[in-house]
Amino acid sequence: CYRPFSDGEYELLIRTLRDFDPQLIGFSLTSLPLKAADEVTLELKRHFDVPIIWGGPGPTLEPERCVRVADLVCVNEGERLIVDLASDPDRGSPGFPAVMRTILALLFIAGSVQALIGIWQFGLRGHGPEHFLVLGRFYRAYGTFEQPNPFGGYMNLFALLAIGTALGLGIDWIRRRRGAVQSGHLTPFRLWFSFALFCVVVGSLALILSWSRGAWLGFLAGAIVCALFVTRRFWLGALFVSTAVVLVMGGLAIGLNVRFAPAEAVVGRLGGFREDFALGDVRGVDINDENYAVIERLAHWQAAVGMTRDNLWTGVGFGNYATAYPGYDLLNFPDALGHAHNYYLNLLAETGLPGLVAYLIFWLAIATQTIRMIRLLAWPERGVAVGLLAAWVALATHHLVDKLYVNNIYVHVGVMFGLLQLFGWPGFWTGGEQRLLQNHVDPVKF
Repeated sequence: CYRPFSDGEYELLIRTLRDFDPQLIGFSLTSLPLKAADEVTLELKRHFDVPIIWGGPGPTLEPERCVRVADLVCVNEGERLIVDLASDPDRGSPGFPAVMRTILALLFIAGSVQALIGIWQFGLRGHGPEHFLVLGRFYRAYGTFEQPNPFGGYMNLFALLAIGTALGLGIDWIRRRRGAVQSGHLTPFRLWFSFALFCVVVGSLALILSWSRGAWLGFLAGAIVCALFVTRRFWLGALFVSTAVVLVMGGLAIGLNVRFAPAEAVVGRLGGFREDFALGDVRGVDINDENYAVIERLAHWQAAVGMTRDNLWTGVGFGNYATAYPGYDLLNFPDALGHAHNYYLNLLAETGLPGLVAYLIFWLAIATQTIRMIRLLAWPERGVAVGLLAAWVALATHHLVDKLYVNNIYVHVGVMFGLLQLFGWPGFWTGGEQRLLQNHVDPVKF
């Protein structure tokens, strides 16, 4: 019959270990004492800042269950591993927090490189594709994507995640100053906060310089989500959103009054956005240099609607939009652009109504899981999850006027899914150590 250890037994164990001053603590276990090992390990983590490794038949048979508590798990024989760890205790992986930090850092580094390339292309290189020319002497940023629109969409994923992370770290710092105990997994604080702020600045700037209206609209939607979910008080989030809108609109109005060229260019760029959503029959519409891009997009939307009308339940086949396009093209637009410039119409045309519904259900599940993590996570990880949710919303919004699953962006999204998956570990949650004992949640099942 299992009996929890008494306070006196814990005191004796901790005093003995302190006298020994270990750099590594190990448990050799069968399957039966794993519950007791959970409690002892968590108690030791409160007193010792050293790696704890489990080994033996129990961890070998149930490594996924054991790694939720132990820093390291040895599967099968461990004689050589123990020698290596004894020589360098920091050599082993400290578990989910280290993996989370590594993934987040790689996402930020990749985004920063692309953002800096885009900033250089816009104003420092001095030349570029003629059709990317804006403001008379600058060129739309496009990174290594070769097109500004997917580049802008990628910057949304990067910048909004950075904004959420920076907010999470800032709130964590404020709460610590007030005496609240938080997880502290994003350490050292100054390094991570500085890095996140840098990513916010370069990512947001590169997003603006992409000159992509779809990306701007996506960023606006994502920023609203950040404001609403970073606080548990809806009215406070709504106040943040309202204040930001007033400041932006006021700044643009002042810019127009003083004839500030960038403000005029931004307002002019946004002025025709309503026409981009005017779904209808564009046959017979007069085409000129000013409306060509808009009419071309609407023509491809019209072709997608035609494919859907003829193949509502089966679609024309996944990836077959360009193949089927010649049967639905308009006179002035005989060449398919590869997709319908609206991912929802594109998916509906290719996979039919069942495919579109399945896609929407998938993203609804992702959004639901992200919101659940936001409610469970401690700061600053909660801020990272808010950034993920904002990125999902920006992606969904931008897909109204484009298709962003190009240039391996889907790989980046998959890595972000992995980051969300890691947050299923209860050690990241508020009161995480107690939850590890009360609710054995396996992150791989989320």
